[in-house]
Amino acid sequence: MIYDLLAKACQVVEILREKDRLRRVSQCFYWCGEMVPVERDLSSVSPVDALLRKLNAELIRLSPDNYRDYHLTYPIRSRRYKALRYLSKGYHSFTLIRDNEVLGDVWHARVGATRAELTHRDFNVLGISPGEKDVYLFDMFIDPNRRGQSLALPLLGGALYGLGQAGCAKGYGFFKADNIPALWVHRMLKYKELPRVRIERILGVTRVLARNPKT
Repeated sequence: MIYDLLAKACQVVEILREKDRLRRVSQCFYWCGEMVPVERDLSSVSPVDALLRKLNAELIRLSPDNYRDYHLTYPIRSRRYKALRYLSKGYHSFTLIRDNEVLGDVWHARVGATRAELTHRDFNVLGISPGEKDVYLFDMFIDPNRRGQSLALPLLGGALYGLGQAGCAKGYGFFKADNIPALWVHRMLKYKELPRVRIERILGVTRVLARNPKT
């Protein structure tokens, strides 16, 4: 709970420092749009070693058991508190680093999680139901100061490859339909787009408006 409060407090400060803060603040109260659920067969994902070498970066697996083995520096304070919150709940991440500086991360339930551990609040909204050998990846983050530096492909692609090697069958996730960079990354990684979902979010309460049968 304390990490959640600290993360939200830091996010408020960070939003108020942004140039488009009025739009960001308004979206905290109200947002309406389409979300695109996606799935990826993990049996055919390629390794990303060449991309990591090009970036001079490393992709590590972060868990509640090994977090203290690393002395990571996060680019924004709220992300550090979010990481601590997720770790306290037993989640794991693939974290892209260079010299212990976090360039980005993406989170998931531990491999081999029970059905209860795997379940996520997004499932009902997205209309998905991952199986016991599947994994749901959520809350992918890229350092705002490094966007445009081709970090998303090695991060998400490396996570998919690592999870496939660990025995997971399918990887699930989603992106907002108007997020063109996210759409491009997911299509580059050969995700299958599932029926879109139109939602309305008011003060943090999400309501599903419609599901689009077209992908």
